[in-house]
Amino acid sequence: MAELHRLIAEMEATSTAASKVATTRPKLEKLPPLTAEEEQVIQAYVVKHGSRWKSILNRVWMGGPPYDDGGTLRRLRNSHGPSWLHAYRLPKPRPEETTGSDHQPDAPETCSVGRRFRVQASPCNPKCRERLPGGRV
Repeated sequence: MAELHRLIAEMEATSTAASKVATTRPKLEKLPPLTAEEEQVIQAYVVKHGSRWKSILNRVWMGGPPYDDGGTLRRLRNSHGPSWLHAYRLPKPRPEETTGSDHQPDAPETCSVGRRFRVQASPCNPKCRERLPGGRV
């Protein structure tokens, strides 16, 4: 009888160890960096779809409209996946790619109400619709 208990305990220990190995998650693979072509295609997609480009591309990758992901974007889906898209950040533009304007992008400006705001932000007062230098509202 003791032999039987020993064999049962041994089998349970073996199955427990095997199940722990099966349930552990593999380490994340390091994905290959994007090629210049892939970055250009993503930039074009951003220009086409605007600030919601990621959610639109994710929906397209899941089979929804507008079905406008070409071969390069499909390859990215197959090689990198939707979780990569969620974590992806567009590269910051290099200084030589910015416009030749001498205007500082973070310099505060003043609207007609007299409040200061940053160029990237909306005017401080929604009623203030005067045009600022550079065509900004």
